[in-house]
Amino acid sequence: MQPRYRGSLENVTLTDQICTGNCSASLRSWFNTVADVCADEDFGGGVPKRYGGYIWNGWNETCIKDPKTKKYCNNIIDEFTELEDGEEMPRDEFCHICYRRRLAIMQSSSYSMYNHFYQSQLKKVYKTCGGSGPTEIPPPPKVEKPEEYCLTLARANG
Repeated sequence: MQPRYRGSLENVTLTDQICTGNCSASLRSWFNTVADVCADEDFGGGVPKRYGGYIWNGWNETCIKDPKTKKYCNNIIDEFTELEDGEEMPRDEFCHICYRRRLAIMQSSSYSMYNHFYQSQLKKVYKTCGGSGPTEIPPPPKVEKPEEYCLTLARANG
């Protein structure tokens, strides 16, 4: 499992069923419990916390809503102008609250695919459209190298 860009589910009913407070609380609780209970465990590759982080982050990216229209931001972003290589987004789309919120949510998590491209977009959004916030690329989740995992297993099993 790898981080990826999460677009619209293309089904508002399904998105409504997923984007509930109970679902959010359950994912948060599960992630935090695994992080606490398994803090001293070595699973190699960060599993299961890493997978839970990707799932929880995906939920956060999927469930962002436009505060004015109450529509899901991914559905709004899906309706943005399709661009050819080198074309710039129209200002009203580039400065849309959903685009800004989407980038900010991605930036806030080590479990998103926020990278130099999205960082440059978020910096440009703040500069062009106003607003401010962190733009740094978060550190990746701790993922052990295969040889570290093998050494850990060898030590654990004598």
